[in-house]
Parts: sequence; structure tokens; C-alpha cells
Amino acid sequence: MRVLQELIAASRADTEIAKVVRAGITGWIDLVLRLVRKAEQTIGSFGPVSADEVTALVANAFIARLLLSN
Repeated sequence: MRVLQELIAASRADTEIAKVVRAGITGWIDLVLRLVRKAEQTIGSFGPVSADEVTALVANAFIARLLLSN
């Protein structure tokens, strides 16, 4: 987590690092979405919450934890 925190901080000043960080975070979100959709097919719907909304909650909880950790 520390490395990702440092990369996020560095990406604010370096556009090349920002591209790599953005790609990594996008990859993380894509992975979570694939897993959520697979779970939805296996166990059924998440009720009134869509797969995209579950993905947003999980992915953002990870990023929030990352940014709030010491």
C-alpha cells in the first residue's frame, strides 16, 4: 500500500507516472467488476443495487483505505 500511496503522490507532478497509476487503478476496478458480475451470476442479484454500484463501493472502499492508512 505504501508504494501505491507514493505513486499516487508522485503522479500529481508527473504525467507519465499518472498514466501508469491511472491504468493500475482502472485495472483494479475492471477486476472487481468482473468478480462482482461473476458473483451475480452465481448467487443472484444484489437486490436494488447494480453490479456497477457494488463495484464502485468495493473499489472506492479500497482506495479510501489506501489513502487513509499510515
